[in-house]
Amino acid sequence: EDNGVTVLNPWPPRSPDMNPIENLSAILQRKVNDRGPTNKEDLKKFVVEEWEKLPQQLIDDLVHSFTKRCRTVIGKKGAYAQ
Repeated sequence: EDNGVTVLNPWPPRSPDMNPIENLSAILQRKVNDRGPTNKEDLKKFVVEEWEKLPQQLIDDLVHSFTKRCRTVIGKKGAYAQ
């Protein structure tokens, strides 16, 4: 506000439903977990492989859904949007 930027008041603290990277991280985690890594090397390998397989359209969709996410959180007055 001090810099002339319009902000949502109150902005919900730590709102993972607002952050596209949190959603992407959860998707990646599920894909890696489904492969059942049993050691550190497998974990690293699976993370890289699954990251490279993520379609750009998925990332674009998550980013473009931000407006809808904002409206949902505002409508719920900052409550977790399930």
